[in-house]
Amino acid sequence: MNYLSIKYFLAVANEMNITQAAKKMYISQQSLSEHIVKLEKEYGVSLFERAPRLKLTYAGEKLKELAERAVDLDAEMDFVLSEISTQRRIYLSIGMSPVHGRIILPCILPQFCAQNPNVSLKLTLENSNKIIEQLVNRKLDLIICFKPPVSSSNIVTMPIIKDRFCLLISKKLLDRLGITFEEATRDETTWISTLKQLPYIMSTPGTRVNMAATGFFHEKGIKPDVLIEVIDLEAQFSFCKAGMGAMFSFEIFARHKISELAEKDVFFIPIEASDVSSELMVAYRKERFKGASGRAFIECAKQFFADEEKSAGTV
Repeated sequence: MNYLSIKYFLAVANEMNITQAAKKMYISQQSLSEHIVKLEKEYGVSLFERAPRLKLTYAGEKLKELAERAVDLDAEMDFVLSEISTQRRIYLSIGMSPVHGRIILPCILPQFCAQNPNVSLKLTLENSNKIIEQLVNRKLDLIICFKPPVSSSNIVTMPIIKDRFCLLISKKLLDRLGITFEEATRDETTWISTLKQLPYIMSTPGTRVNMAATGFFHEKGIKPDVLIEVIDLEAQFSFCKAGMGAMFSFEIFARHKISELAEKDVFFIPIEASDVSSELMVAYRKERFKGASGRAFIECAKQFFADEEKSAGTV
């Protein structure tokens, strides 16, 4: 078996486009085609239907399945031997959302890197859908995300914390309404009445926060007065702190942003969002799990979230 030809075959099988696969593998289209033809001659089968469009044959589908396993096994072999040898660096690719990454990673990476000096990290900070896709496509080793909407025997998931959906509101905004936070949250009737009077800083449609907020408004019969719509939670918090409107986020973000304020003049209150999962998970492909270093990262993350749960219990 020509291992290089197998890698080129997988590139074409994943892209289903010779031009794109050639660009991705930094090889000419002619050379790439020659590798595919060489494999077909070696195994005596056609791997692709060329017309009317490029498509895997049955033999091609089987080779793709087996080749992916071979590539994973090669990666695992390299990784295991790298961990044994102190002379070689280990590469661990991790994905999570930008919001969680900015909060979680500075807390856990100093300890992780000190305890694992031979590990180099590749970090991807994207939304949950993108990092889940990259995990499925073997581009990431491990991710932290909200409960992944994928069902695969190859994906291992481990719940780590409930990151509750919540609303943030500033003292400045409540002062304009002539009500204190304690008064506004005294009972359900007063709370709903207050919510109906508020202007809102909203995440853009399609985001998890927007979907949760939209579901909440629908359940409570509220037609929100949306003052600003912006995807960036940091920008939303700045507007919220200035008293321009209330905003929604998840609790870890809310608690950390409020803890940074000199004066605690922004409040948050957890709310129910039945349509959106608030369960954060660690997920990884079991055939690509990165041994001791992967377990060490998960343990550091679990300790961080255990501390978060203790903090949440004091709110």
